[in-house]
Amino acid sequence: MLKNYLVPRPEVATLILRLTASGLFLWFGASQLLSPADWFHFLPAWTGFLPVPAAMFVRVNGLIEVLAAIWLALGIYTRPLAFLLFIHLVAIAITATGATKIRDLALAFNLLALAYLPTDKWGIKF
Repeated sequence: MLKNYLVPRPEVATLILRLTASGLFLWFGASQLLSPADWFHFLPAWTGFLPVPAAMFVRVNGLIEVLAAIWLALGIYTRPLAFLLFIHLVAIAITATGATKIRDLALAFNLLALAYLPTDKWGIKF
């Protein structure tokens, strides 16, 4: 019986990767928009030299992540967007340590896999 459910379905795998990545960025982006101060301790030291306050930096990042999440959920430019989010998460992982670094790298490479998969049939095609 389990054999019937494990038939290779790459279009379903792509959809699962796309929607879970969307949920991830939606949650983190919304959290940054609603509570930017909770994210200040994650900012690398170099952001202190930017001409914008930390709260604005976090909120802009959160807005970008929410917009990316919506585009991923709708399947808009999925592959190039997944690649850009891969780079975004690798950049974050470079500044992280320990388990957070490993988790972010694993999530980043899931996005890289999504970038290499064909666009699924449920997204908006461009």
